Amino acid sequence: MKGDQGSLQAGSKVSALVLLQRPDIVSTGLQMVMTPVGCLVALGLHYRRLSHCFCQRPLTVMEESVLGRLTVLCFVLLSAYFWHSQRQPSIAASTACVQAPSPAPSFTLPKLPIITPSNICQLKPFAILNGPTSPGVSDVAFSPDNRILGATDFEGNVQIWNVATGVKIAYLIPERRELMSSGLAFSPDGTLLVSSNGLSLLVWALKDIATQSTPRPQNVLQAHTSFIRNITFSRDGKTIASRDDNGITQLWEAASGKNLTVFQSDAGGPGRIVFNSDGTLLIAASTSFDTPGLVQIWDVKTTSQLMALKGSAPIALSPDGTLLAVSSGDKYPVVLVYEMSTGKQVMILKSEQGLNELGAIAFSPDGKIITAGSIWNYTTSWEARTGKQIGQFDNDGVSDLSYSTDGTLLASGNGGSGVRDFVTLWAVQ
Repeated sequence: MKGDQGSLQAGSKVSALVLLQRPDIVSTGLQMVMTPVGCLVALGLHYRRLSHCFCQRPLTVMEESVLGRLTVLCFVLLSAYFWHSQRQPSIAASTACVQAPSPAPSFTLPKLPIITPSNICQLKPFAILNGPTSPGVSDVAFSPDNRILGATDFEGNVQIWNVATGVKIAYLIPERRELMSSGLAFSPDGTLLVSSNGLSLLVWALKDIATQSTPRPQNVLQAHTSFIRNITFSRDGKTIASRDDNGITQLWEAASGKNLTVFQSDAGGPGRIVFNSDGTLLIAASTSFDTPGLVQIWDVKTTSQLMALKGSAPIALSPDGTLLAVSSGDKYPVVLVYEMSTGKQVMILKSEQGLNELGAIAFSPDGKIITAGSIWNYTTSWEARTGKQIGQFDNDGVSDLSYSTDGTLLASGNGGSGVRDFVTLWAVQ
């Protein structure tokens, strides 16, 4: 008995020393206690009282020793995990890159070089912008003129920044939230912004956002019966497409809001959609959580399926419309590259350090670079012509990627892991 008591006291001293040496972990741990996981730890702290309820007897010294150590160990490990997960993204992995300085919260955008295959390894965080308040930045997008950047969360809140200064210029909150939501798209002519409040599309006029303190959507489009996952415009700006969690894609006339047609994915479930260059084809990819992924290519006019390809969301189409990049595999994915004209697979892009569950894929505006971001570890880039890996950096929790149309900035929405909510602007510096 004395030996057990001595072991318990020794274990408590060691745990106390660990906590005293890392006050930052203790502080994070106190925040963690307010979470559901923290509640479980708190229950462990009351093991003596619970033992009377469930065991109808006091715990032995040995039982107290074991439960006490497990409780403290859980607290230390969970606190360390929360503290680690709240760090800012940093450059890593690629040997030609260096550690980036901490970006300023606001800035004056200098003249930046275009991101190319030869300099992409020199990407560094230029600025880190606080995302919407709800957990999880789901989508990021630049306006066509690169003047503003938008980001939305899973509650439909939209935050908009001035790209030249990093200053927040608008925060759009839906009057009514019907369900979880995601999706954000600018019209190609830069006059409209479309977001979601769950079951409905909210169409905002950018001139209203710029001039009104409390702008309201100019149109609300309703037809979905499950929460909206993805939104995109055709490249001529005449059609809006939205896909929901049931795998149903609705097409809308952008000018009037008229519902045009409906496509049902064979695989169902959440995913991504994109139009081809001339808007005659709609490409839809399911997300392979529980079922094998599927990429379907439909004729917009006839609604008939033309091709079905191996792969899953996320997906990205090259600016010239000749190449389609899709994710394949869940835990350790690769990027498959298809030739759009034939459906032939032309490349398999693998990460030298490995990827874990992709959150986004994007082409650079000139089509020379394919970039994929994991929701857990790295963001990796390859040369689109050869498939050669040309850059990789640590950027946890990527939910979306967007290149500025002039090719000087890469925006990553961080929140895919549900830990941090911010947007990082990457630039060659």
